[in-house]
Amino acid sequence: MTPVNARRAVLPEIDPPEWAVTAAARRLVDVEYVGKMEAVVFRFEDGRIFGVPLQELEGVDRTPVTRAILVYDGDAVVIEQFSGNRLEVPWDVVLCHADPSSRTGIKVAHALGVSVAALVAQRPGAGTVE
Repeated sequence: MTPVNARRAVLPEIDPPEWAVTAAARRLVDVEYVGKMEAVVFRFEDGRIFGVPLQELEGVDRTPVTRAILVYDGDAVVIEQFSGNRLEVPWDVVLCHADPSSRTGIKVAHALGVSVAALVAQRPGAGTVE
């Protein structure tokens, strides 16, 4: 039997987008909620600015935003709402919503998930309940 860690997943070869290459392209430096637009505006260290409608972010409710702050040295934003709801939005989620070229990362993650699922299915006794 081959140990699980000896098997290698085969991932598609995809040129990484710029956001996956430079730290400045992944670090948030400013965030602001714009109530009139009902959107959160994010600014990255490399100068890119994206606005994401609040309702597109998973986990929000209908109450107003009371605070949006940077956390983890710009790797994420915490959004707090009047209801007490609090959600954390990592930099890559911002890009998935705002920049279509960043969706390449989702394709890689999906390919990795499919490969891992295939490896698990190959294990002896896969699909049986003990």
